[in-house]
Amino acid sequence: MPRKLAPIHPGTYLRETLEEIALSARQLALHVGTTPMRLSLVLRGQRPVSADLALRLERALGQSASY
Repeated sequence: MPRKLAPIHPGTYLRETLEEIALSARQLALHVGTTPMRLSLVLRGQRPVSADLALRLERALGQSASY
C-alpha cells in the first residue's frame, strides 16, 4: 500500500520564495498590508493562508494565488 505524504503548508513555499528574492518577512508583510506577526505565523505553518492574503501575495509576488 503506498504511503501518503503529509501536505506541505503554503508557508514553506513562501519562506523559500522570500529567501530566493532576499526579502524579509517584515518587508513583505508591510508591502501587502498585513502585520508582520500574521505573516510570521503563516511562514511557520501555524496559520492558514486566507483567500485575501493569497490574493495580496499574488499581486506582490506575481505568483498565482492558487499556488
